[in-house]
Parts: sequence; C-alpha cells; structure tokens
Amino acid sequence: MGKILSIVSMAFFMSCIPAHEGVIKNKRWRMVKQVTVTQDKAGNSTSEKVKDFSIMDSLYFDTDDKLSIVSYGSAVQYQYKIKDSVLTYWPQKEVQKINEYRIAVSTKDSLVLTRTEVWGSESPLKITASFHLSAIKK
Repeated sequence: MGKILSIVSMAFFMSCIPAHEGVIKNKRWRMVKQVTVTQDKAGNSTSEKVKDFSIMDSLYFDTDDKLSIVSYGSAVQYQYKIKDSVLTYWPQKEVQKINEYRIAVSTKDSLVLTRTEVWGSESPLKITASFHLSAIKK
C-alpha cells in the first residue's frame, strides 16, 4: 500500500510541473520538416517540405521570456510564453500580433509544433501545418 501511495503522490507532483518547461527552454532547435495539410469540401491535399522553410529555419529559446526565430539567416527576437501546451509568441513592439502553436511533441531531441487556420465561412478551407524540429547539440 505504501508503494502505491508513493507512486500516486509522485504522479500528482509530476502533473503539477509544467510539461515543457525543462525540455524546451534554454535549447536551440532547427527545422527538419514541415507538413501542410489542406482540407476543403473536395478532400485533403498534403504537401511536405524538407528544406527552404519560409516561417523559420531555427528557433532559440534565449531566456525565460524571449525567443529568437531565424529565417533566411536573419534572427528576430520575440516575447513568448508556454501555457497548457500552447506556445504563444509576439513581436516585442507589436503585442497585438500574436502567433500560437500547439506543442504536439516535446522530448529532449524533438519538438513538433502545429498550427491550424480556417479561411472562409461558406466553404471553409482548413490548413494545418506541422513543424518538426530537432534539437541542436551544443
């Protein structure tokens, strides 16, 4: 009975710790693959990009509230927060321009971010992009 109680209390304690805090923060990530799924009334179409990423080449969590996104060799710094498995970031000068990505996978070696956008109302077009990143070894 004592072992079960200690396992349950450890599980409760672990559930109170933010899941992505230690895994993602203070790490550097490089884009490996981008998968985009487009869905409309006619069906699905999928495209996969392995290089030449437009949104980001790499992602660096600089401090507890700042991250840098490198695209085409140029780095831009953003404010960010992680809450309930959602990474939210915004330009330092334009707080109203918020980007949100759901953290689908976070391990010490891989990070998968997803974003879904719905365009139109009558015949909506749903676009889901998944970004697969790999940890950069220091």
